[in-house]
Amino acid sequence: MLRNLWNRLTGGRKTSRQVRPLKHRSLRSGLEPLEERRLLSIVKGPYLQQFDQNNMVVMWETDMISTSKVEYGTGLTQSVTDSSLVKIHEVRVSGLSAGTEYPYRVASGPDVSDTFTFRTAPSQPEDFRFMVYGDTRTNYNDRSLTGSGCTAGRARTTTPTIPSR
Repeated sequence: MLRNLWNRLTGGRKTSRQVRPLKHRSLRSGLEPLEERRLLSIVKGPYLQQFDQNNMVVMWETDMISTSKVEYGTGLTQSVTDSSLVKIHEVRVSGLSAGTEYPYRVASGPDVSDTFTFRTAPSQPEDFRFMVYGDTRTNYNDRSLTGSGCTAGRARTTTPTIPSR
């Protein structure tokens, strides 16, 4: 068995100077080298949208169409999967507890993101601080020195209303 594998890798030659690449069957007719195969990757995100006490929408983008999966909870043991083939992924995670922090990660095909955390909205209004920075992508050095484009403030949480789809 090892001899067959060696013969496949080396084309039967005794030296390993010139190893031919293994071939795989592509969707097109014939074979093509493995190194020509393009792997899917996450190119943006994940980022969070439209959350309330019991729901969180997780979004990300990939460079090729693929399915979507969000793994979450202690040990990432819970998951939501969408089998639609898309480049812009949007998965709603439901049944969450208010004011709770959840670890999560996203997966598309073979690519899996790092693990991040999100917190659902609290059940009662709470004070919080925020900062907003406007980035027009011009005169970066001037803004970094003067702080122009920055706004800071205090606010109170409210119960957001998320439209149903």
